[in-house]
Amino acid sequence: MGPDLRQAALAKLNSQWDEVVEQIGLKDIAETIERVFVIVWRPFSVKIDGVEYLLHARKEDAEPPELHSIEQVELTGRAVIEVQQVALTHMRLGETRVAYGEIMLSGCRGLIVASDAPSGQQLTIRLAGAAVAAEPPA
Repeated sequence: MGPDLRQAALAKLNSQWDEVVEQIGLKDIAETIERVFVIVWRPFSVKIDGVEYLLHARKEDAEPPELHSIEQVELTGRAVIEVQQVALTHMRLGETRVAYGEIMLSGCRGLIVASDAPSGQQLTIRLAGAAVAAEPPA
């Protein structure tokens, strides 16, 4: 896949993350395991600046080359779940309860932070050397 299609596929995965979590049964996993998931992309489209574009395949061996609409794409992925115990330090920042601890994830050191504020719950994982986006993908 080219970079634009890779970005579109990652955005699609992000938009259906709850479905992936449900498919792999994440809440019931108690040990390190790998699970396969499938996301169906129908219609095959991307949004650019708020405008939806249907994507097509070009048949190169036809003269002239033909565009064919793609009815459906299936993204198949492998989720690697690493279960571990994490020693947490608990504290309160104003009305927000916070717990944090060090983790090892795929051989990388990191930090996990869980917070429970009146505005909602949040879990953040930061790995050493990982790039940080200015804002989460749509």
